[in-house]
Amino acid sequence: MELNVRGETLCVLESGPERNTGRPTLVFIHGAGGDAAVWNAQERDLGKRHSLLRLELPAHGGSSGKGEDEIFSYARWVEAVLRERVDPGPCILVGHSMGGAIALEIAAGQPTGLAGLVLMHWWVREPRWTDAVTTQ
Repeated sequence: MELNVRGETLCVLESGPERNTGRPTLVFIHGAGGDAAVWNAQERDLGKRHSLLRLELPAHGGSSGKGEDEIFSYARWVEAVLRERVDPGPCILVGHSMGGAIALEIAAGQPTGLAGLVLMHWWVREPRWTDAVTTQ
């Protein structure tokens, strides 16, 4: 599916059972230079039991726009997708590399409906990210 977010078209792949089945939606965020295809193996297994969103960040995969210079800016894009497709939640953010940093940036804001984080090959650059992981 394509979502119009902030004047750009973002590619968001949805799969799995309907939301609101009592299980959180899993939201997959790829790393720099990646796209939703990096999550294909996870989609095949987890999509049988969970509602999934695999999004493509601006200037990645099928999404238009230009790349961002800051993790904070990418996080605002992802939050817009969450408002459009997941609210009121719950969801678990799954991030790889830069996607993990984006997930941490979102978690630092303590959003309603965030049920958890799965982080792979990520880094901590901001003190508020460490606080988000240790206090939730």
